[in-house]
Amino acid sequence: MNVSNDVVPLFLRLGLGFLWLWEGATKIRFSPHELVDLVMGTRLLPSSINVKPWVPVLGVIEIVLGACVLFGFRTRLAAGLQSIMVIGFTTFLIIGYPDLMYHPLGPLIKNFAILGAQLALCTAGSGRILSLDGDRVLRKTNRR
Repeated sequence: MNVSNDVVPLFLRLGLGFLWLWEGATKIRFSPHELVDLVMGTRLLPSSINVKPWVPVLGVIEIVLGACVLFGFRTRLAAGLQSIMVIGFTTFLIIGYPDLMYHPLGPLIKNFAILGAQLALCTAGSGRILSLDGDRVLRKTNRR
């Protein structure tokens, strides 16, 4: 077992997987009004667009990607898609609410750390510990 190739990706997968599962579950479980108000408050979308039905869809996407990362299934693809989503969310909010960059609790600055972890996982892959990707690699290696 190689610590940098196996243990580090496991910790990245656990942290990021649970983060995305939680975020997706909250979009499905709780009222979407706050998120809708946040998005519409940016004034980047026309008021005629109804974003409310898309909140649970986003939640399902986040849960699926979170589960893929957590279980190490197509980890690089899932982490790459999550990275694109984080870049999109962060850019959207920075344009709409530039003052959030200086908020004392750092709601947007945290996204840069999350993005760094996502990109590290995208680069490193899932590792072999408790990973469906790692199991697949081991099976291919054992067949040779």
